[in-house]
Amino acid sequence: MGWGWSNIFTRNERIVISFIIGILILGGIVKSFVPEKETMVEMEKKTEVNIFPIDVNTASSELLQEVPGIGPKTADAIIAFRKKRGRIRKLEELQMIKGIGKKKIEKWKKYLTVGRE
Repeated sequence: MGWGWSNIFTRNERIVISFIIGILILGGIVKSFVPEKETMVEMEKKTEVNIFPIDVNTASSELLQEVPGIGPKTADAIIAFRKKRGRIRKLEELQMIKGIGKKKIEKWKKYLTVGRE
């Protein structure tokens, strides 16, 4: 008698061991396709870089809401402001909107632009 599987384990034990080995192999394969957390964060940063700066004169409400600190109400207020007053030439003009001050404008400068004249 040799040292083969059939001499050491019963049929049911061999089935269970084969199942466990299969699961471990499958887990390794799946893990190789799932990006690490750092990779996902890097992907988010790349996305952020690609959409900014946003032109306040042409942006939709949804696009303006991508800027940190701009929610639906602020985005809609910016759009209403530009419709009423026309082209925004300087970001500082947004201070005329209730709830927007110098500090917000400074934070938004890396995200927003007024486009070309």
